[in-house]
Amino acid sequence: MAEEALHILHLEDSRNDAEIIGLTLKEGIPACTIECVNNEREYVAALRRGGIDLILGDYRIPGFDGVSALLLAMEIRPDVPFIFVSGTIGEDLAIETVKLGAIDYVVKDKLARLVPSVRRALQEVRERRERVKAEERLRLSEEQLLHAQKMESIGILAGGIAHDFNNILGIILGYASVLRDGNVDSRQAKSLDAMIAAVERGTALVRQLLTFARKTDVIFAPISVNEAVEEVLSLCTGTFPKTIVFSRTLDFNIPAIIADRTQIHQALLNLCINARDAMPQGGTLRISTCTRSSAEVAKRLPDSHADTYVCVSVADTGTGMDQATLARIFEPFFTTKSEEKGTGLGLAIVYGVVRSHQAQIDVESEVGKGSTFHLFFPVAAPAETAATPPAAVQKEASGGNETILLVEDEESLAVLAKLILEDKGYRVLSARDGVEALDVYRRHAREIDLVLTDLGLPKLNGWEAYLKMKGIRADVATIIATGYTDPQSKSEMLQSGVKQIVQKPYVPKTLLQAVRDTLDQSGRK
Repeated sequence: MAEEALHILHLEDSRNDAEIIGLTLKEGIPACTIECVNNEREYVAALRRGGIDLILGDYRIPGFDGVSALLLAMEIRPDVPFIFVSGTIGEDLAIETVKLGAIDYVVKDKLARLVPSVRRALQEVRERRERVKAEERLRLSEEQLLHAQKMESIGILAGGIAHDFNNILGIILGYASVLRDGNVDSRQAKSLDAMIAAVERGTALVRQLLTFARKTDVIFAPISVNEAVEEVLSLCTGTFPKTIVFSRTLDFNIPAIIADRTQIHQALLNLCINARDAMPQGGTLRISTCTRSSAEVAKRLPDSHADTYVCVSVADTGTGMDQATLARIFEPFFTTKSEEKGTGLGLAIVYGVVRSHQAQIDVESEVGKGSTFHLFFPVAAPAETAATPPAAVQKEASGGNETILLVEDEESLAVLAKLILEDKGYRVLSARDGVEALDVYRRHAREIDLVLTDLGLPKLNGWEAYLKMKGIRADVATIIATGYTDPQSKSEMLQSGVKQIVQKPYVPKTLLQAVRDTLDQSGRK
């Protein structure tokens, strides 16, 4: 097997010695090239140029010395091994040089040791570099594990926040909706509408937190990219420094795309935050939308497959990035920011959102001039867009006289839900936790037509209570209401027989419709 090319820097003032040493090296390592220098200036210049695999140095050089040469090498090229080859070095001095950092020493009248010494030095360097790489990989793995644990903790926290916060929002939304559906004048209706809109924004905020923690379902539907851009800009203009100027150029003729609104919102917000951080002294943040053909996109992204794309571009006039940084920006945990400002997840999440939408991403950047991120989303086919009708006014759900077991630990929400159900003619039995619910169900199993339970209950959660009720009566019809459940648990609950999962906070009409639909599907009227 041919040896790899080896470039050796040789510091030697004797031309005759340099030739003899060179012949010895060539005979043992034919692939090596040798660069000879005989003074400090040439030596330092060669060190700074780089491309050196090994340094050989005489101990005594006119106007220079071997120890100074070794120290310079350790400063400029610390990873390059240094071997003394000298005729004037004694054993004690040679040992001292090794302590200073030399790999070995070879006496000129014993050059038979030179090639084996060179090979051993290079092998030691290779092993040392592998150890350093392994240690660095271990360090990165530990950091990523810590990040992953932190993200898991955030996810758990997000679930708890979603449950408690959505209960609070549910109380506000429920009572506001009850009042809104009553006899109110236009001024009162406007105030109630503002309250309901605020609750909806709060709900969206919780959903964003859950999306960041990967704890929510992905819901694909036709959306307007321009609307998403306006929502993100509205948030940014109110929170970003006043030194940042916002500019928008939106094509209002662009078609809809099939996407998860929350994820698109998160991706655009992350890009805007990235642009903000790239402009610590201020600058201009520009967002534009347009339509691009497959041929146009393929010029930079050959993997494009759709006929037409909606392009969203987020540009800044900040610090820009070099090619080395560009090559790594989508790696999880990679960041050029300080620990206080960056986790290395922002652009990784953007990349994940793009890939999950079968979209494309392209980046242009120049150091000192700024960066532009282009997101290309496939345009929804007319049939896909038409398949989802526009939002309509929800019809009034009919009531009934069935018996419902309501299980809710939040007192205000329980009172509200009971009021809503009883106003529609239902008979309501109540329980405050999973254990009490199970006790009530044992005593009234034949009377109860539907169980409406919160998921996050004390003592026994809603799903566990349902499973035990199912052991009492296999056809128990159950709706579980929750502010948060991860997609896997949701799937398991539905597969186990839960009829519906209602997202908190809910409006009365949504709750009543879910109740009526479940009762009708269960054949209980």
